[in-house]
Amino acid sequence: MQLFSFILIVALGSSTSWATPTPSSVQVDKRVPADVTVNTPPQNTITCAGAKTWDSAYMQEAIRHATDFKAQGLLQGKDDYPHVFHNRPQQYLDGSGTQPPFVFPNCPSGELLEFPLVRDQSRFVYYTPGQSKNKPGTNNPDRVIFTYQGPTEATYCGVLTHDGAEAKKLWKSDFLACDPLY
Repeated sequence: MQLFSFILIVALGSSTSWATPTPSSVQVDKRVPADVTVNTPPQNTITCAGAKTWDSAYMQEAIRHATDFKAQGLLQGKDDYPHVFHNRPQQYLDGSGTQPPFVFPNCPSGELLEFPLVRDQSRFVYYTPGQSKNKPGTNNPDRVIFTYQGPTEATYCGVLTHDGAEAKKLWKSDFLACDPLY
């Protein structure tokens, strides 16, 4: 009797696991990021830390991808991008004062979000976790700032960078404005 119970439990457990979908087999109804309207897109090329330039089309496409991820609840990487940008005064390391919060005149009131811009020169890519050249941080310190109005609408606010923050005696996780900011 015990042998029969054991076989029955194993058989039921096995058949249940076969019916359970694996992450690779789950179908996600994904929208096309191009369906996202980006309000007040930048009119000029933006330069960060005097080195990297971003054109309007790239920034709009990055916002479309970020909006798509947020709409689906598919936040990206260990930092869950896009995530809230806390626009706060930034403290100088020597305690001599603060840099004021950034002003984004084209932005509607509401929650500001940030999303990494990828500096990989070899191809036109957008942030997704798992690739060494495609991670936020030293390789990709620039962030597009935007507001999310819903699954098909966002507003461009500006572009910031971590590059040069330490040289300005700010914490390395603080930001500097790119040129022009918006």
